[in-house]
Amino acid sequence: MNKKSLVLVIIVECVLAILLISFFGKAIESLYEKTLCSDIYFVDEQGNRLENNAMIEVDISDTKTNYQLLYVIEPKAASEKKVEFSATPNEYVIIDKYGNVTFLKEYVDVAITIHTTDGSGKQATIRLSAI
Repeated sequence: MNKKSLVLVIIVECVLAILLISFFGKAIESLYEKTLCSDIYFVDEQGNRLENNAMIEVDISDTKTNYQLLYVIEPKAASEKKVEFSATPNEYVIIDKYGNVTFLKEYVDVAITIHTTDGSGKQATIRLSAI
């Protein structure tokens, strides 16, 4: 093989190496990028979005004192989907980490807020009225 052919092969290999490293290097980097929540909101049983501070009447009785909160985090590819719930006033309900609300008293209104924990600061609030 002459010197010109050898130099050409080396140049082609270098160009291919640079292209492969730049392409696959960026693909690998994107795997480690954190995708923050862009929106969070409550939905009804049919999956329809509820407006912030919407009121839901919850019919409770001696046999039924729970209500399951349903919510959506967008985008679906968000890196972290962990959320926290809080209630105001909090002495009338207990909320578990899955959004299951247990009413401790009838005829109370509480505001339930869901917070993302990914650092995006997204939150939504819904009002529950136990009747």
